[in-house]
Amino acid sequence: MRPINLKKVILLLFVLVTLINDAKAQVPPLSPKWSALFDSGVGGKRDLGYAVTTDASGNVYVTGTQNITFYPNYYDSKVTTRKYSSTGTLLHTTSYSGSTGLAGCDAEVGYCIATDGTYLWVAASTYNLNGGNKYLDFTLLKYNCSDLSLVSSDYPKKYADMDGCVSTGQLRASCLVLASTGSGTQCFIGGNTYDGTNWATLVTKDSSAAGQMWAWTRKYSGTSSAGNVDGNEHCITDIKVSDDDTKVYVAGYVANTSTNTGKRDWYTAVLNASDGSYVSGWPVIYDNSAHKNDVPCAIDFDSNGNVYVAGYKTNSSDYTDALLIKYPSTGSTASFTQSYTGSGGAWNAWVDLVVVGTSTSTPAVFVGGYATRATQDYAVAAYTSSGGLSTSWSTNPNFYDGHDAGGDAGFGIEYSSGTSRVYIFGKADEGTSGIANINISTVGFSSTNGTKVWGPASYDCTTDAYPNGVDETNSKYGFVNKYYDDGCYTADHLYIVGDAFVSGHDYDYVTLKYSPSGACTDRLGGRLKNNVEEISGTLHPNPFSSSTELNISGGVQLTNAELTVYDMTGRIVISKQHISSNIITIEKGSTPNGLYFYKLVENGDLLYSGKFIISEQ
Repeated sequence: MRPINLKKVILLLFVLVTLINDAKAQVPPLSPKWSALFDSGVGGKRDLGYAVTTDASGNVYVTGTQNITFYPNYYDSKVTTRKYSSTGTLLHTTSYSGSTGLAGCDAEVGYCIATDGTYLWVAASTYNLNGGNKYLDFTLLKYNCSDLSLVSSDYPKKYADMDGCVSTGQLRASCLVLASTGSGTQCFIGGNTYDGTNWATLVTKDSSAAGQMWAWTRKYSGTSSAGNVDGNEHCITDIKVSDDDTKVYVAGYVANTSTNTGKRDWYTAVLNASDGSYVSGWPVIYDNSAHKNDVPCAIDFDSNGNVYVAGYKTNSSDYTDALLIKYPSTGSTASFTQSYTGSGGAWNAWVDLVVVGTSTSTPAVFVGGYATRATQDYAVAAYTSSGGLSTSWSTNPNFYDGHDAGGDAGFGIEYSSGTSRVYIFGKADEGTSGIANINISTVGFSSTNGTKVWGPASYDCTTDAYPNGVDETNSKYGFVNKYYDDGCYTADHLYIVGDAFVSGHDYDYVTLKYSPSGACTDRLGGRLKNNVEEISGTLHPNPFSSSTELNISGGVQLTNAELTVYDMTGRIVISKQHISSNIITIEKGSTPNGLYFYKLVENGDLLYSGKFIISEQ
């Protein structure tokens, strides 16, 4: 028998211990390209991010609120807007407050943001004092992009009906959209208003004329006066502009038209952009047969002028069903109404949608939100234009479950035609061992077949056992994607804004940028052309006893890759071919416990390599 080489044994044990410790220290979620925290500097207060946009140079603009104080019905907040460079360097910060030190019914918040590269618009709610009374205003702020200074003396603009802030409602500008025309940029804003008697939805167009507030306004109070005492029953939730800039599509909710006071109905309208008048056949009201809360969350349209609205309806069991409605361009009667109840009943909703075509056989409409199965999870679904779930997705809807014990909620989706992906973001419980940990989490799915191809990319500021604190997002406007292509390097630049738990009642508002890459035709030694970005990956769990996942990111969308696993002697023990997903599952199967090495190759290029341990843990 050959004598044992003690030095080799000691070296092998050292390698194994080091690998085990390194593997246990791995953090499986993908890291952002950069992240930036904003802290107002006042301990025990909340700084929250609500909306994000970018310009053609890659600069990032975010808006939200700072200094929310947690005392009974008391806030001393400000609308706070920031500008970052494409690499995450803070360039400018500005804040606006109607009145400071006020006890009131809500905080001063920037809810939505948009830019044309020269100017930046923020839709917000702000306070004012009038005769000693406190009022919450529907407010539009307009800044110069160069330094975030307010434009002239015409801003902020406040919609003046009665501007009342009552204990059961809020007055706010909740969404906005821009349209660029030959005469300049048009800005349309949606929200709600109160005239002293009735609450109403409100859509208005910003006027470019000096000294003029609004070019036009459009209000709707519903057909019943039963619910017109509560601002929570009237609001515009989303707004879009047609490709030719002549029509404005709006979705919102109004007081229930039945006798069920205090409930909401869907309100969908198409307006003429020139004067705010209704296009013939609009508005349309939807009231589910249970006559309870029915709320639309997002609106979009296709090239034929058909209108799609996504949200939820409340059923007779007081749970919600996700709902998608399609209307013809003439309004009046729905082309289809499709609901989704999940496999576990309870809470289901589509929070965002995007229309990508008019196909009756392949995905034409993507919706995202949350659904209840064993637990509440992210949900993404692909519908055809005729209203059926697309059969090209083997699992439709598809889901992301951060943790079995958690309530995961998707808040918004983004579609990328360049990489054929649908991304969903929101907050997910990604704790382990029964300890909750709520993170800002983003996942990418193939738009063609629905498989998960990227993520989760999860942001955890500090380990925050719920309910002590969470990292979360606040609205669908906190997520945007910009696709990039230089002829070789293709990437989706994902921008996210939300709030991050620090400690106690102290939250900072956080901005994140991810750059998941797509197909590239010119790889050089595992790196991209011009070394734009190196391919990276994570393997988790490691060690593992039954299976693990290898997640490839940073520089490539796999199309026909091969994964080969070797044992310590160089013998091939596992081989997987024709890999097209960036998330690769490695099964233990009959492979013995031990240390193994792997490499991922495509078209002769070595893309990624590493090692793992199979053990009983």
